[in-house]
Amino acid sequence: RDESYRVIIMRRKMDEILASQRRMLQNRGEPTRNMDDRKLAEVYEKDLRQVEVWAGTSPNVQALFISYNDLISAALTELRKVDAFLDGVLELDQMTAIVDPALYRQRR
Repeated sequence: RDESYRVIIMRRKMDEILASQRRMLQNRGEPTRNMDDRKLAEVYEKDLRQVEVWAGTSPNVQALFISYNDLISAALTELRKVDAFLDGVLELDQMTAIVDPALYRQRR
């Protein structure tokens, strides 16, 4: 409570998150046939709402919500938001250069 925090929370389309999780489990050789995407989505959304409430009601916390999907499609625009949130300390050219849309594999 004596410290101040800035938290950046990245959101992503739920169907992409679930597809990514399924792929990760498959790559690790773990079973996915019993995965209930609807249930997982409900749990994940509930957790995100709790984070949003926590960030919005904690006086020592500032939060910035960034869309993964927007970051991939308009990196500079989104990174400018992050830079402003962090008081202009970022090297925007370098950060923009490392955003690799080819790594955006779970599109829905």
